[in-house]
Amino acid sequence: GASLTYQHKTADAAQLRLQRIADLKARIGALIQRGPGNDPTSWDAQLNNEQGALSAYLAAKDPYFAQVRAQAGAAYLAEAQQLRQANRLAEAEQMLEEARGYGAQTAAIGREEQLLTAARAQMAAAAQVQEQHAQTQALEQKVLVQAAANTVNDALATLAQLRSRLPANDPFLTKDGPTAIGRGYLRLAASAALDGRFDE
Repeated sequence: GASLTYQHKTADAAQLRLQRIADLKARIGALIQRGPGNDPTSWDAQLNNEQGALSAYLAAKDPYFAQVRAQAGAAYLAEAQQLRQANRLAEAEQMLEEARGYGAQTAAIGREEQLLTAARAQMAAAAQVQEQHAQTQALEQKVLVQAAANTVNDALATLAQLRSRLPANDPFLTKDGPTAIGRGYLRLAASAALDGRFDE
């Protein structure tokens, strides 16, 4: 009878062990499925905890651990792609570093790095265009302010600056700027006439 009880206990222990392994693997699977999201530090810690618990039941060389590393690397890579597409480039770079740490496929990492570099260049170019647009708008505003203050020579000098930035047929160069300066000239002439300083 005693040996039978012992066999039952051993069977129960083996059953419990299998159940525990299955539970841990399910939790790891769910983590991988979820991916690192916005909190890679916490995700990484959870993943390591679950693997740590699993290492009590499986040998360190068990192929399952290598599989988890590969899947985690792929999850980081996928996260990097999503962040890049959302133009969150610094965060994408961080995820790529994590993927590299997990030994994700070098070819895939290389491809993503190229795309990230291209996205950075694109963003920099867009920022430069925006900056130039803002400077042009500021100069246009300056012409109007100078013309309104009757400092027509300054307004002409600013308009000349704008000519190097805008296409020749730009409405500001052909109409708005010259009109404002013309009005400034008219006001100057009118006040000179009133003062009797009008030169023929």
